[in-house]
Amino acid sequence: MENIKMKKEYICPILTILKDENTVDFDAMHKLYDRLIKDGISEIALLGSCGEFYAQTFEVCQSLVEDAIKYIDHRTKVLVGANRMDDQLTIKFANKALELGADGILLVGPYYMSCDRAGIITFYNKMAKAIKGDIIIYNYPDRTGYDVNADILLTLLKDNSNIVGIKDTVGDVNHTLNTIKVVNAKFPEFRVYTGYDGNVIDVVKAGGQGVVGGLSNLYSHVCVDLLRNYEAGNDEQVAKEQKTIAEASELLNIVNPFMTLFKYILDQREIPNNVVALTPSSPMSDEQKQKALSIYDKTI
Repeated sequence: MENIKMKKEYICPILTILKDENTVDFDAMHKLYDRLIKDGISEIALLGSCGEFYAQTFEVCQSLVEDAIKYIDHRTKVLVGANRMDDQLTIKFANKALELGADGILLVGPYYMSCDRAGIITFYNKMAKAIKGDIIIYNYPDRTGYDVNADILLTLLKDNSNIVGIKDTVGDVNHTLNTIKVVNAKFPEFRVYTGYDGNVIDVVKAGGQGVVGGLSNLYSHVCVDLLRNYEAGNDEQVAKEQKTIAEASELLNIVNPFMTLFKYILDQREIPNNVVALTPSSPMSDEQKQKALSIYDKTI
């Protein structure tokens, strides 16, 4: 079956900027939304890994989503990470977000208890039948302990038309390329995204939809221009922007997890905020801070 050509997408898995552990900094978030929208980001994904959904109270998550959908007001699409440890709360949260106007739900599988192929399928079948909108599966084997591979996707897609895509957060780009080859052969409208900024060009060249990439929190203009120049056939500019992203990726290796470091860079260079660190993030050293700003200033 012929692959259907769709406009390529750079989705930002946005940071959650806080005043304290229990309070969203809405003014700071609005400034970040505005810059992402101005730069032309395809979609904003709330409460993914960069949004630290795993460390937020349900009340914080609710307030973030309600405000974001209202403030963004259809200026770009909004995807909501709806995962909670409780299936029923996940379903309730997802459907509420869709009712408020979210364009889709980002859904990682169970990430504490390991499961086999049948368990993965059982989970996503349950979610797809209960959630009243589009779902993008978040495949992150390094965190969940299992892989939502092409074979599992083919099984799920036979019965669940609202599973419309996958964020494939696997460092080896060949895994994502195989997903594109196998799944899009039978379901050409299924959208395959890489979870790594540095893999995006290989993925879109193979027919994938794009990337859900964390560097867009800081480099949205570069990220958007990369795909625009790719689609325009401007290979020289694509190479320059890929080089920028490769150099900026050094920021991801300074401290783990990196979200507090990104908030610090925003605080120092663009959007003042309290740089609230949520566990398991630990305090950053002055050396780490200086290294981060040095890399950022050289690459922005």
